[in-house]
Amino acid sequence: MKTWIFALWVLILIGGVSAFARYSYTPGEAAEAAPLWPALSSLQPNMTKPELLVFLHPKCACSHATLTDLERLILQIGSRARVRVVFNDLGDPALLKESHSFEMAKGIDGLEIVEDPGGFESAKFGVKTSGQVFLYDERGQLVFAGGLTPSRGHEGESQGAIAVISWLNSRKIEWRTSDVFGCSMKVKL
Repeated sequence: MKTWIFALWVLILIGGVSAFARYSYTPGEAAEAAPLWPALSSLQPNMTKPELLVFLHPKCACSHATLTDLERLILQIGSRARVRVVFNDLGDPALLKESHSFEMAKGIDGLEIVEDPGGFESAKFGVKTSGQVFLYDERGQLVFAGGLTPSRGHEGESQGAIAVISWLNSRKIEWRTSDVFGCSMKVKL
């Protein structure tokens, strides 16, 4: 009898770990990124240096990992790019004020914060998942679209961060896209 209970417990444990791993490594929906900076955007591109845009949902649990990896990235790239985080409030402005990730972003040197009431800027850029990153060159041409984290809620080296650093250092890029891990950015209307 005890062997049966132990076997059942092991199966439940394996199933739970398997489900967690599957969730952690399942990317969010990719952006429908246009090759040029969206003309209707109220965000003005920096035409003197590259622009790195990071789109976040303030309540997404994965935002902390994205911001931690972004802070490391900023230390490596210095002032070679303008870096902005665009916070989509999902139609509820109170979300930003209550958000740990919004407060965390305020403390990162070299980072500009943009509030996106209603998610209209996020929509103009085709963002579907929190953690979406776009790197544009000085002419407003898209160089990279993807994410900075290796999986949901996990920090560390990723294809996205390597691609951004590589392009800013040498103007050569191995990957033009990578997976984005985060919550849906669908606006509540």
